[in-house]
Amino acid sequence: MFKSVKEAAVKFCNNHNIVVPEERPCNYTNRLYSRSDELVATDVNNAYWRIALNENIITPEVYQKGLEFKNTSLASLAVLGRDCNYSAYRGLEYLKDVTIGGRKDLKDLYKFIRFSCYETMYECSEELKEDFYKWKTDEVIYTKTDKHIEIVHAILSNKNLSFKDTPYSYETDNKLVCQ
Repeated sequence: MFKSVKEAAVKFCNNHNIVVPEERPCNYTNRLYSRSDELVATDVNNAYWRIALNENIITPEVYQKGLEFKNTSLASLAVLGRDCNYSAYRGLEYLKDVTIGGRKDLKDLYKFIRFSCYETMYECSEELKEDFYKWKTDEVIYTKTDKHIEIVHAILSNKNLSFKDTPYSYETDNKLVCQ
């Protein structure tokens, strides 16, 4: 998977000029939202992976294979362009730490994928206005009405993204992660 994704990404970078969208936060909460309305969460299925397919960064064959190995597919995108760090030894004798620089264009490609996802969440928040509660990476949470669901579904469908809706409660936000 890693080799297939890297080969596809290198080919893409060699043939395209990557324009990274404006940086948006991975998670964002509308601090002014303080209502007790019923909420719904719309989660994008395989968001980064699907964006990579939609932008022709990966092939449909690589995409299908990646659906079988979700963690591996995400990791194969996340390591694009990263520096490689090694400890050099001669036999058992430590010599030095060595860093082999990654490729900036591949790093930018991964940023492009991530920031495209966050930009989509931002677009949803802008359309929902005061009825937007928060987004978390690839999930937008908002006041549940037919109109709002239609707005979010239209934005995601126009970007060729699949998604699912689930009920959302404030209690989910208030649970402690560590005990």
